[in-house]
Amino acid sequence: MRQLTWLLLLLTCAILANGLRVQHRREAYQKAASSRASGTQEGQNHSPRADPPGSYLASLPIRDGAQMATYLTRSVNRRQSKHAIIVIHGSLRDADNYWSVMNATVMAQIQAGNPNVDPNVVIAAPLFYSTNLNKGEYTSSQLAWGDINVWQAGEQSNHPKGVSVSSYEVMDNLIRYFSDKSRFPQIQNITVAGHSGGAQVSARLAAVLPSLPNVHVRFLVGDPSSNVYYTHDRPITNTSMVDKAHCSLYNTWRYGFDKFDIKPYAGHEPTRYFRNYASRDVVNLAGLLDVENNGDQECMALLQGGTQRVQRNLAFWKYINLLGGTNLDVSGYPGNFSDVPNWKHHLSGPFQPRLIVAGNWSHDVEVFGSDEGVSALFDTDLISGWHPGDSPLFPISSNITDTPVSSDAHSHLNSGTLAGHPLSMVTLCCIIWLGFLGYYSTLFSYL
Repeated sequence: MRQLTWLLLLLTCAILANGLRVQHRREAYQKAASSRASGTQEGQNHSPRADPPGSYLASLPIRDGAQMATYLTRSVNRRQSKHAIIVIHGSLRDADNYWSVMNATVMAQIQAGNPNVDPNVVIAAPLFYSTNLNKGEYTSSQLAWGDINVWQAGEQSNHPKGVSVSSYEVMDNLIRYFSDKSRFPQIQNITVAGHSGGAQVSARLAAVLPSLPNVHVRFLVGDPSSNVYYTHDRPITNTSMVDKAHCSLYNTWRYGFDKFDIKPYAGHEPTRYFRNYASRDVVNLAGLLDVENNGDQECMALLQGGTQRVQRNLAFWKYINLLGGTNLDVSGYPGNFSDVPNWKHHLSGPFQPRLIVAGNWSHDVEVFGSDEGVSALFDTDLISGWHPGDSPLFPISSNITDTPVSSDAHSHLNSGTLAGHPLSMVTLCCIIWLGFLGYYSTLFSYL
């Protein structure tokens, strides 16, 4: 009897500890997705939807009867469409605004006679509903997510009941929807354009999607707060600023591939995902003035280049070129990397990702309408944009070990550690309870 009691107690503690381990892994990107800016939780600034002029809200099929609410261009000859742009909103989930910005960009280029712009381009802006904040707005078959912005890291939906679909599977299906020749017989190009939170999706999709349809697919990544690293290397080496030793979740998914378990995309080594990423048409679009200390300020993100998005994204560009063994001189870009391995032998062909820096832009989705943004959307050969050595519009250094950390950021430094989570306390409580209950089970055995 006592042996059975001890076995049940040990099993209970193991289940509890494992459950909290999964919870903490999810918190590694839940907290980042719900970062606070100016006292308002991102994702809450979302008024009831209004269809932008020229669009309508469609319900596109995904799986098992579930549908994705998506703004689509209303007046376009789909039988003649050669290009589809899927634009992914950011943390505010304002797909209507993103559709409007992209539509204005397209219309301006058509009027300007840009030969690279298809006059029948289809613009799609999926809307990641929140079951917390959008009750009554989505239909019984439309997908919605429980936590406000975990869709950025690929989390599963919780509506409709009985259907659990990751945001990556949604995007995978949307890419295939627009590549379907029975719907769009002339389709040649699909651009997955994300900005801010949406860029976190487009960047990671380029790595984790195992295959792409038989059309050209471009992944446009605009000003994300973080990137997924393929190794444990990070550009921040100043431990007085932020220390990997005190940020145990720094390589947990969405920041690295530890605990990456999103089906059906999980199950491979990081080298496989890097090969995917390096072989695809990825255009990284960075605003040189994106220097506000907001967005993701968790220690996992700070390790990627400090408090500013632009520093992180330029450091990531340096990192992937070192990892890919390219010949590009990246010495002028920020980031301290000393031991990045050379994975060139893992690649299936030439290194394809590119970077274009918009010199006059901060953190704004309307960067898509800038010269650099238009080039990233429509050009085969990109315009040059800003490069190290050009007169910078703000001080930017290749050494970011001394980047100051704001007081707000300091409050997050331990957020990715067990010091910031109760997991170690669970172990202690289990030991106490085991001793307590073991004592009484022994006592009762003599009664």
